[in-house]
Amino acid sequence: VLGGSFGFLLIAAIIPAVLFWRINLEEFFGLRWDQWKQALWIVPCFVLGMMVLLVVMNQLGWHSWVKSNYGAKPQVMVKLLKETPNMALVAAIVFSAVIVAPIAEEIIFRGYIYPVVKRFTERWFAGLFSGLLFGVIHFNLMGLPQLALMGIVLVVLYELTGSLWVTIGCHAAFNGTTVGLVLLDRIYEFPGTP
Repeated sequence: VLGGSFGFLLIAAIIPAVLFWRINLEEFFGLRWDQWKQALWIVPCFVLGMMVLLVVMNQLGWHSWVKSNYGAKPQVMVKLLKETPNMALVAAIVFSAVIVAPIAEEIIFRGYIYPVVKRFTERWFAGLFSGLLFGVIHFNLMGLPQLALMGIVLVVLYELTGSLWVTIGCHAAFNGTTVGLVLLDRIYEFPGTP
């Protein structure tokens, strides 16, 4: 898990390294965003919105429909997180999900793919494309609508703030909340969980 995480981070690090010769990395990451205190309400609102969306998707029957038509199983990492007795593996999965994935995915999707597609198309198409691609690459049919919408909302936040750190923070907080719920489910069996 850690090897894969560091490999993923290495791939994501190539983008700023290559772009370093053409753009200012402070600008690339949005380090000059002077309204950074707004992240204190943006991040929790984002996580709450994504959790509400998850409940809505469940109430609309999306999860049941996917299970009955495609027999969806939990992702391998989620299954490991819920079942493994190896606490070192749990720590590696948490590190990968809460630190590595948000940084790497935001650099790749909001920092590179979105601006490149936006350069050749309309902004709305670039946002929609990168958001849908973000949802698809997770290979999770159950979570596809939520992940795609999450990718689109992260594009909007990136456009509004000009800062990858805001999207990284939102992404990390969402993943942290999700991982925290899975870990809580290890201790207390929640109604409706497999």
